[in-house]
Amino acid sequence: MNGQERRQLRLEDVVKHDTLIHSIGFNPTDYQLSLDLDWIIRAEIKSGRYEYHLSPSTLILENVWDVRFDLESNLSLTVDEVRILSQSRPKNADCLRYESQEYMVLIECLEGSIQFRTIGGRVFKRTPECMGMDSSLSVSERGGFSLQPVGEEFEVGI
Repeated sequence: MNGQERRQLRLEDVVKHDTLIHSIGFNPTDYQLSLDLDWIIRAEIKSGRYEYHLSPSTLILENVWDVRFDLESNLSLTVDEVRILSQSRPKNADCLRYESQEYMVLIECLEGSIQFRTIGGRVFKRTPECMGMDSSLSVSERGGFSLQPVGEEFEVGI
C-alpha cells in the first residue's frame, strides 16, 4: 500500500449481516477461498432509514481447508451472521511464514451456510465507497464480478 502499514480488520468487519456475496472462487494450489462481495463499510440511520456505505470488494482467505457448503439458493447469497466455532494451532504451522492460529468459521446465510478453517486473509476494496439506501449494489453499479486482488488492501484477522 505505497509504503503505508495495512490496516488490520476482523472478519466480522468485512462479512456482516446483510452482506451480499456475488461469487465464490477456489485456489487449491495456494489454499485460498475468495469471495466477491459488497463490503458494508458502515450503516447509519438518517431520517429513520438506513444509509449504507458500500464498496465492491474481494476477500481472499488463506490456509483454507475443511470447506463445507450447505446452500439452497435462487441466485442470491446474503449473510445473516458470522460465527467462530473453534480455534486451534494450524495443522501446517511449521510451514507458515508467521505464527498464527487457525479458526473454524461459519458464515450463516439466509440460503444456508459456508463453513471452513482459515488463519485469516486480506480484503481488497476495489472502488471508493458509495452511499445508498440498499445494503447491496447491482452488478452494473459494482462494475461486474471480480475475484482479483486489486484495489486498496487490508489485512483480515479472525
